[in-house]
Amino acid sequence: MDASYDDRNLLGKRTTVIEIITPYIAEEYLKTGIKNRPINKPHVEFLAKQMAAGFWQYTAEAIKFDINGRLIDGRHRLTAIIRSGVSIEIPVARGLGLAAFPVMDQGKKRTAANVL
Repeated sequence: MDASYDDRNLLGKRTTVIEIITPYIAEEYLKTGIKNRPINKPHVEFLAKQMAAGFWQYTAEAIKFDINGRLIDGRHRLTAIIRSGVSIEIPVARGLGLAAFPVMDQGKKRTAANVL
């Protein structure tokens, strides 16, 4: 199936809701995921420490699932929730078209100067 055709048929069918993701829910979501890249363990540890210490910041960056219900973005955050043992409020987007995955996370990473 052509991905652009797929996306046109999804108009009005995508959903995004804010959920409280518990470690149990994170485990369940991870079971549906595709393996797109290896888990960066130091990054997961950093996120988990931030979460456990109460420093996690809500940014509206969603955990994402495609039209087939497969997790396509959010593996590091979900793994960190499990590692931290805390529940985190995160938007969850469902019903993304097949064309979404190849173009996600393509932005330039912010430098320290950008943050300041």
